[in-house]
Amino acid sequence: MADVARQFQVRQFFSLLKLPTLIFHMIVEYLSPKEKGVLSRVSKIIRELLNSNVKTWKDVDFVISPTRLNQCCYIVALLHQRKATSLTFRNISGEKIQENILKAFPNLISLSIPMSNTSTPKLIENYCKKLKKLRLWNLTSSFFQREMPLRFGDVIRRMVHLEILSLEGDELDSDRFPEYTNEIKKGIVCHTSLTKLEFHFDVMELPWIVEICCFNPKLRSLKVHSANKMKGRRLPLKYYRDVCTWLEDFALEEVNLQGLLLPKDHLKCIIDSVDKCQSLVSLDLSYCRHEILLRMILEHLYKLPELKHLNLTKCAIKDDMFLANHPKLYNLELKSTAIKFIGIQRIASIMSSSLKYLGLANCYYIQTADIKQLPSLFISLDTMDLSGCDSLDNDVLRGWYLQPAKPKLCPRKIVAKGCMNIDTEMIKKVREKLKNKLFILT
Repeated sequence: MADVARQFQVRQFFSLLKLPTLIFHMIVEYLSPKEKGVLSRVSKIIRELLNSNVKTWKDVDFVISPTRLNQCCYIVALLHQRKATSLTFRNISGEKIQENILKAFPNLISLSIPMSNTSTPKLIENYCKKLKKLRLWNLTSSFFQREMPLRFGDVIRRMVHLEILSLEGDELDSDRFPEYTNEIKKGIVCHTSLTKLEFHFDVMELPWIVEICCFNPKLRSLKVHSANKMKGRRLPLKYYRDVCTWLEDFALEEVNLQGLLLPKDHLKCIIDSVDKCQSLVSLDLSYCRHEILLRMILEHLYKLPELKHLNLTKCAIKDDMFLANHPKLYNLELKSTAIKFIGIQRIASIMSSSLKYLGLANCYYIQTADIKQLPSLFISLDTMDLSGCDSLDNDVLRGWYLQPAKPKLCPRKIVAKGCMNIDTEMIKKVREKLKNKLFILT
C-alpha cells in the first residue's frame, strides 16, 4: 500500500516550465518571498520569470479560451493588470464574448481570432485601432457564401497600422466567390505598409497572390501553404512571368512555398529570375516531392548569397543535390527525408563552419556510427534535432560528452522526442559533467 501511495505521489509532480507563462505567474502570486527565493534557485528560466516586471508582460501572448460571458470579466480584470497587448483566442467564441474582451483592450498590437460570426470584422475595426499583427482563422467557403454582403476588404483597408496579416481557412475559391475574394484583395492591395503575408488555403489562384504582392513594395515575407494545390498549375505562362517581375522588383527576405509542384517550363521561368532576389534570407520548400523540380531549385541556390535558412522537410532529397557553390546556411531542416550519411558529409564540406542548426528528425537512413561523427563534421553546430532516430542511444551521448577523446565542440541543445534508446540516468550524467550547459528535449 505504501508503494502504491509513493507512486501516486511521484506522479503528481510536473515541471512548472510546462505551464503557460500566464498560469505560472498566477501561481507565483500566492508564494511568500522566501518560497520565491527557493524556487528561483531551481532554474535560470524560472528566475527570469520571477524577476520580470509589468514591462515584461508586453511581450507575452495571452492565450484565452472564453466560452461563457461570466468568464469575460475575470479575463479582462486579469489582463488589465498585465497591460496585455497581444491576445490569442484558442477556440470559437460568440459575438458578445469577443466584444466584451476586445473593447477592454484598445491598445492591442497583436490579435489571433476566429471568424466565428458575421460581426467579427466590425469588432476588430471598432476596438482594435492600433493592430500591427492580425491572424484570422476559421475562414470557410460556407461562411463566405452566407455572408457575401459583408465587405471584409473595407475593414482591412482601414487598418492603417497593419504590418502582418495571416488568413487561414479550409477553402477560398475565387471562382465560386469572386465578389468576396476580390473585396479582400482590394483591401490588401491598399495596404502598402504590409511586410508579411501568409495564406493557409487549400485552393488559391496564383494571379490573385501575384496582384496582391505587386502592390505591396514593403513586403518582406510571403508564405503560401498548400502550394501544390494552387490553380496556377493550369494557368498560362504569362502569369509566371508576372511572378518573375515581382521577384525582381521587391526585396523579399522570406518565401514559403510548401508543396511546390509546377510545370517544368513555368518553374524555369521563375528560376531564371532568382538571381535578382539578392536579399532572400529564408526559403521554405517543404513537401516538394518532385525530384527534378527540387534539383533545379537547389542548383540555383548559389544565386541567393544571403540565404541563411532552408527548410526541406519531407522533400525528395538526394545525396548529390548539395553543391560546393551553395550559400553558407545557418539553419538546415531535413526532417523526414531520405538523406544518407554521404549526403551529410557533402553538406559538412560546404557549410561546416556556418551551420548552427541541423534537423534530422525521422531520417531513418542515418545510423548510430554516422551520428557519432556529426559533432566532428560541424564545428559550429549549436542545436540538433534527432527526434524519432532510434540510432541515438546512450553510447552516442557517452561518446560525445563523457569520453576523454570527445570532440571539442558538441551541440548544446538536442531535441530527441521519441528516442527510446536513451535513459534519464545517462542524461543526468551528461548534464552533471557539463554543469547543466546541455539541454535535451525528450
